[in-house]
Amino acid sequence: MESSTLPVSTLLCHRDVPLGLRCLRSLADASDRPVDFQIHDDGKLTAEDRTLLTDPAASGISAHIVPREQVDPVIAEMLARFPHCAALRKRQAYGLKLFDIPHFSPEPIVRYVDSDVLFLRATAGLFELTAEQDCVFMQDHQNAYAMRPWHLLDRRLSLPQRVNSGLFALRRSMMDLERIEWLLAKDLPVFHKLPWFEQTCWAWLATEQRGFVWDDAHISVVHAGTAFDDNLAAAHFVSPSRGRIRELPESIDLARLPRVHVAKQPMRRLNPAAYMAEMAARSIRRRLA
Repeated sequence: MESSTLPVSTLLCHRDVPLGLRCLRSLADASDRPVDFQIHDDGKLTAEDRTLLTDPAASGISAHIVPREQVDPVIAEMLARFPHCAALRKRQAYGLKLFDIPHFSPEPIVRYVDSDVLFLRATAGLFELTAEQDCVFMQDHQNAYAMRPWHLLDRRLSLPQRVNSGLFALRRSMMDLERIEWLLAKDLPVFHKLPWFEQTCWAWLATEQRGFVWDDAHISVVHAGTAFDDNLAAAHFVSPSRGRIRELPESIDLARLPRVHVAKQPMRRLNPAAYMAEMAARSIRRRLA
């Protein structure tokens, strides 16, 4: 039986508490169901942070903390047979997002939001999956993966187009530690150099599932060309565009427009040649900047 509340997980650090609270409040206000946040501590939240986040009167949200010191032994045991996964989690904070979030999800459908996703419009049924859907992710404005185009010539490494993991819903059963361990064991040099390894893993796992992406007219990764118009329901302020959040008022009237039920589109496979052309164009833009 579906709970009346909507459990949504996030990963938060001390530095991002003010932005995180603003964004989590916006999701709570935008949702058509009461949201209960499960906040995973990256190990840097202070006692004051934890008190603030779990006090509804002060934070404006319903939340509980998943302390890093309590989950580390549990995840260490889970990853004992997967040394590459364990090493990656120790090395990168986003390893917590990849391994801890699905493991500690209170329901079979894992619902997640990054702490820099701001909601601008009320939504309906955002995290729902039908019987024909295994996962749904945001669309990026680029293919931001920790793989090079030539890696995709190996059919075992196919990826969908433009997946972004800032906001997603997925069936916990799609988590496959053996596949991730196999991928990490290949030791692709860029996998450790580029920041998108966790996003790459989710996208790669999604190729074996009935995967979907939300309509990027309504849910968008913010970049220089993003327009904050009435179509936009949620905006992901990734690091390069973080400053653009100052273009929006601190308080947004989510009731000014009807709730939007964001459409989903089936994922499409990323073509290696198209990916190569995109990377070449990015390189040229960086040189001309």
